[in-house]
Amino acid sequence: MTDVNQKTELGEMSRNWHTRLKEIRLAMVSNQHSLPRLAPQTDDIIQIPADNELFAAGTVIKQLPQDDIFAGSVPLYEPVNVKTNTVVNPVVNPNPAQIPLQPVNVVQPLISPTLSAAAPLQDRRLSMFQVVLIAAIILISSIMILEFVMPFFIAPPQQIAGQMPSSQPMHAEQQNVQVQSHAQVKPEDNVHEQKELTAEIPAPQPMSLKDVQQLYINEDYSKALEKYQKLAESISANPKEELMKDYLQLQIAICTERTGQYNQAAVEFRKVLYSSSPVIRVVAAYHCGLLDMLGNQYLSARTKAYQAIALIDAIDYDKQWAQNLKKDCYFLAAQSLTREILTLCEVDKDQPAELWPSYDAADDLFTSLDETQIRELLNSGSNHLNEAVLGPQIQRFDSHGGLDVYDIKCSGASIEEMLAKFSAYTKIDSKWNFDSNDNGLRKQLIYLYLLSSQSRQFAQTAAASVGLLAHTDDNGLINIYNPSSYSLLSQHLDILIDEAVSQWREFVLRFPDDNRIANVHFAVGLLYTPRNLYTESISEYKLVANRFARSPLAPYALLNLSKIKNTLKDYHGAYEDLRQLVEQFPDSSIATTSALYYADTACKANLLEESARLYRKVYNLALTQDSRFAAAFGAGKSSFLIKDYETAENWLTKYTKLAVDTPGKDLYMAYLYLAKTYLAQNKPDLACTSFRYAVLGAPFYLPKEEYIEIIPVIVDTYMKQGSFVLALSLIESVDTPSLTPNESVQLLLMQSKLLRSMGLIDKALLVFGDRVEYTFDPELKAKIYFELSQSYIEKGDLNSASKLLSDIIILVKPGDLMNQAALKLAQVCLDLGNNNQAISVTRQLLSLEPRDDVKQKALQLLAAAYKQNKNYDSAALALVGQWK
Repeated sequence: MTDVNQKTELGEMSRNWHTRLKEIRLAMVSNQHSLPRLAPQTDDIIQIPADNELFAAGTVIKQLPQDDIFAGSVPLYEPVNVKTNTVVNPVVNPNPAQIPLQPVNVVQPLISPTLSAAAPLQDRRLSMFQVVLIAAIILISSIMILEFVMPFFIAPPQQIAGQMPSSQPMHAEQQNVQVQSHAQVKPEDNVHEQKELTAEIPAPQPMSLKDVQQLYINEDYSKALEKYQKLAESISANPKEELMKDYLQLQIAICTERTGQYNQAAVEFRKVLYSSSPVIRVVAAYHCGLLDMLGNQYLSARTKAYQAIALIDAIDYDKQWAQNLKKDCYFLAAQSLTREILTLCEVDKDQPAELWPSYDAADDLFTSLDETQIRELLNSGSNHLNEAVLGPQIQRFDSHGGLDVYDIKCSGASIEEMLAKFSAYTKIDSKWNFDSNDNGLRKQLIYLYLLSSQSRQFAQTAAASVGLLAHTDDNGLINIYNPSSYSLLSQHLDILIDEAVSQWREFVLRFPDDNRIANVHFAVGLLYTPRNLYTESISEYKLVANRFARSPLAPYALLNLSKIKNTLKDYHGAYEDLRQLVEQFPDSSIATTSALYYADTACKANLLEESARLYRKVYNLALTQDSRFAAAFGAGKSSFLIKDYETAENWLTKYTKLAVDTPGKDLYMAYLYLAKTYLAQNKPDLACTSFRYAVLGAPFYLPKEEYIEIIPVIVDTYMKQGSFVLALSLIESVDTPSLTPNESVQLLLMQSKLLRSMGLIDKALLVFGDRVEYTFDPELKAKIYFELSQSYIEKGDLNSASKLLSDIIILVKPGDLMNQAALKLAQVCLDLGNNNQAISVTRQLLSLEPRDDVKQKALQLLAAAYKQNKNYDSAALALVGQWK
């Protein structure tokens, strides 16, 4: 409270009034000795009343008569009745001792009636004592008025609001009425009203720093915030109290943060970011970094973490606290850069929550200190920075392990000046790797105090404290980058990843006993993956899974291992990692949520029976609707692959019913597998219906690789059913541009065969167009020739067919196609009457020792040719298999 407020307190007013009464009494006694009086008698001495009698409510006279006001001679009060032309004779009391004691008429006991009657006219003037008495009365009245009025003009608004009986403001008319009513209040009413008002006003509760600290320790942050604010308001404006003000502001910011008001807390912390106390700046920067991290401002969080690191060495109060805070700041800096990289790679949201632990190192210092210790802490390190006010200071020490170390101090120099002086002192050059438009970044001011720092550590801390990035290459050159801007993303990611990995490695070397080492290795494994450094990433994850098996990140490390091996198509290795995850951490949440992925990996590893079992387990768990649907499809697919067609049909039918309203790749693949299942069960009608649903997903959901091999089977089925239009529409619905040359030829062959079956021979001959001329694969050309020969045979053009079939025998190697062409050619030769050519073709075919069905047809054709030449003996031998 201020000095003015202290003087308005009731206790202070009472003490002043008591002193004033003593002065009045002394003045009255001195005037009694100076006045001309008769010889004093014992009974004539009037005793001065005590203070409690003087202002008792019962002794206050509401309206005094003139006799009591002017207890002097007649001429002294005659002028009072000028208007009435009457003179009031004074009442003389022969016995002064019987005069009633009236506190307000203090003059009456001092002047006797006899003396007043005989007083001459020149004594009408007021005596010195009367002047003093009147002044005292005026003073007392003024003090009593001020006692009630002044608090409303001097006290702070919140104090007035607390004293007012109502929170509604009074209008001007109401205020005037109140002032008038106070002016007309009787003395005894005023005293009574004062007692009531005093009873209504709550006495101010005393506050101490220790009490507020206890509120903070008890985690009652709302009350602690209120008390810290009141302490900050009441602190003196003396410049010597500036550090204590900063401390209270820091505590206000911390309490605001603890109550969840993060935006306001960031504003409060920034008020003391440039305090003259190093410890205040360090803690404020640290908390600003945490709030920036919470707001996904990762590069800003890294900057604030390094601003704290740059000044921690200056605080020589509590080394253990400084060490703990330094660990948190280094971890925060590396974490912020890592999350910036993961955000650029769009993988930040998929990481486990356990990867980034909480921070609390900075909150354990102030609450255990008293005021004296806090003041000592606030001044800690200021002298170190004052030494570098005129410019940066660098001091080299003997090399440690072949590397020079330096003590570096800087208090407000620009980063450009600091690096230039460091380069001149150490002969280590630096290079600015950003545009000239960002030259303003070089003028940013830095504050640091580093002890026994290597050149790389200094450059890293100095640059990062102003939002830049310093990387020392193999030649020792310090390269300065601006991490917030880049032109080529891949190059930018390489720089950031190298820096982040370097920071994590440095953290492990600095703090090998920290309980977050598993987090460090997991983070490094994440950083290697975007650069496809799978071997290094696998090593980091294996380290977490095996050495830090008790870490909550161990099951996640096994999961990431399996993902990398799946990417590398090492499905058996991925399956083993997932099996270890499920067996070693069966109760972990990730083991449950990864069950579907486990089943998929088993299926890819061709462990079909195991995958079917796992899919059924996931379906019964019913974790989510999506996982349940996927498990039903997986169970059906696995059952089909192990040729358990009945089980496959049940699961695939169940899935298509469940997912009918959610079309996607799995739904159309389920229809395709269901079609294959029906074909395997010899249910062509159901197979065609299922396949017709399946091809509705092509080409967006159903890739042609999945269904191209089944199209000939479905087309043949349609042809057997006589559904030529459906077969033709199916062929035309295929996405031709996406087909390979072999697939394209196969599709044309099916189309030609379908048109022949429909009797459209001419259209069948036109299907290939000039495709034969641009087909250079002998096998494909032979297939086209064979299909054209079939059309020519049905058309009756046997000579064209014979020529094409002869070309096929020349183009292809011995095999099924050559065998079919030779049989067709022998038949055409027979139809043309070229019996000798037919005998030659069949004998050549038989010399190749084809399979039995082909051999039997060839012998029948050979016998027919011999028969037409009337060589019946050879024909008979051919029929019994003796053709040689």
